Amino acid sequence: MPCTIEKEKQHMAASDTMRQVRKRIKRNRKEKQVRRRDWLRAYMEEPEALEMLPQRERIMPPGERGRRQAVLNAALATLEDQGQSRAIGPIPQGEIHSGIVVEVSTGLCRVHWRGRELLCPLRGSLTAEDTGLTNVVAVGDEVVLAEDGDGQGVIEAILPRRSALARPHVFYSHLKHVIAANVEQLLIVASWRDPHFWPELVDRYLIGAQRNKLEPAICLNKIDLAENPLEYYAAVQPYQALGYRVLLTSALNGEGVDELREYLRGRSTVLTGLSGVGKSALLTAVQPGLELRTGAVNSESHQGRHTTSQARLWPLAMGGAVVDTPGIREFGLRGLKRPELVRFYPEIAAEAGRCRFANCAHIDEPDCAVKKAVTQGHIPEMRYDSYCKIYATLED
Repeated sequence: MPCTIEKEKQHMAASDTMRQVRKRIKRNRKEKQVRRRDWLRAYMEEPEALEMLPQRERIMPPGERGRRQAVLNAALATLEDQGQSRAIGPIPQGEIHSGIVVEVSTGLCRVHWRGRELLCPLRGSLTAEDTGLTNVVAVGDEVVLAEDGDGQGVIEAILPRRSALARPHVFYSHLKHVIAANVEQLLIVASWRDPHFWPELVDRYLIGAQRNKLEPAICLNKIDLAENPLEYYAAVQPYQALGYRVLLTSALNGEGVDELREYLRGRSTVLTGLSGVGKSALLTAVQPGLELRTGAVNSESHQGRHTTSQARLWPLAMGGAVVDTPGIREFGLRGLKRPELVRFYPEIAAEAGRCRFANCAHIDEPDCAVKKAVTQGHIPEMRYDSYCKIYATLED
């Protein structure tokens, strides 16, 4: 019995010694490195490589379906940030003769192709499904046509967009509606009166231009209706101080039309603004040959009537093109969160760091440096007022 007990003690001591040795080895052992790759870059450079991934590699998030969806979502988000998109439909090999969509109506598109305009339907396989958009084709799109026997065409594919002006869907915030594609600059047209200058809507368009990677400018029309020019100079001064280009025009007497013409020359521009601000009248003044409808403003409501019922692209004789759009009273900013709004107001962001609270919303918090700057006149009250109104419509 004593011998057995002694052997058991020796065995336990040996086990303790081995346990200590294993701990020292484990502490000194280098942690196994998990192999990782930049899957987004790999997908962008070689999409087909997605199908040949080693099965033993650890990929986040776990699960084949989840991983592939994450890679695809990241790739699409990057493309959207660059103002680009995927092609829709099969692109033929070899030389492509593309046309430009100049007008879109239900089921049909008017396409400028080889010096003439064709009324073309879309191939039935072309849908907006899985694109994140409500419309598969928009004014300004470059499309691939197939001619039929009657001298007409069928849209077979839409080429990738270089840029786009889009706004969120009214009811489905995850979807967007493309107003115009492949444009370079956004001209926000407002009027001094009839209808009155509306800073909040101008600011919404400026935010939309920045989110869509477009170069914005502001055109204040109907300055002939101002009793004192100092009034509209004061209204646009905050935008000029921020570096935005401002054009002061009157389609009635031609003031500022030459400057507007030079701004449009050789560029692709989309015009936005309320009905009745004079978008069509200004384009007619720039190029009299354009067959655009214009209408009078309602004398009681001081609101314009919709003379432009749908977006239309007009090539300019001097080079470039403009997209005339219907009047829009609301330019939604769905997807923009409240904390992100301040970065679209540089003058407010410059003061925000002095606020008492780091997460100050600059609405009703105490010791707010932004509100103090507004009181002291360092931030225009007009801009701060539109900031507050837009902030109230956004999600947390």
